[in-house]
Amino acid sequence: MQIQTVGILSPGDMGQAIAAVLNQNGLNGLYAVSDFQDAFNADHSFLFEMIQMSEETGADRVRLCDTVGRTDPFVIFDIMADILNNSAIDIELHPHNDLNMAVANCVAAVKAFDIWYQDQQETPSRKLYLTSTVNGIGERAGNTDLLATLVGALKVGLRIDVSVQESKLASICDYVSQASSRPIAINGLN
Repeated sequence: MQIQTVGILSPGDMGQAIAAVLNQNGLNGLYAVSDFQDAFNADHSFLFEMIQMSEETGADRVRLCDTVGRTDPFVIFDIMADILNNSAIDIELHPHNDLNMAVANCVAAVKAFDIWYQDQQETPSRKLYLTSTVNGIGERAGNTDLLATLVGALKVGLRIDVSVQESKLASICDYVSQASSRPIAINGLN
């Protein structure tokens, strides 16, 4: 497989390049994630075209990035609900915290998934993934704080199943705070 790029790709060329990589991954039995940077600021129809193409060419998951952390929870909810209702692929949300909305954006994504999940006739195997970090540590303004996301989602009554040993979260947060020389926020959540 050879992909040549010169300058900025047209949407059609971008789709062909992604399809070529996904097809190659499929031939080699690899788990494939289509990663869409600044996804929530992309043209809506183009984003959905790329998601559909990713699904059709063998992606296992699409990762939607709020690359510069400027998307609000209402937009996240609407786009996530639209994807959930119009595709079958697993979804990952990768939010950044530039405007301090990463946790709210994750809670909005979980809410959209929860509503979709409850509307299904049989138990779906589809998954929603949330990128998070301990204490929200990440590039620039950080990413989603794992503990704050869990607490936020549970406090608004969402039914979530996480593979995290909640009893160990406080000690992990303390350890990361000490190791990184970054204090935990006064309210205990970043």
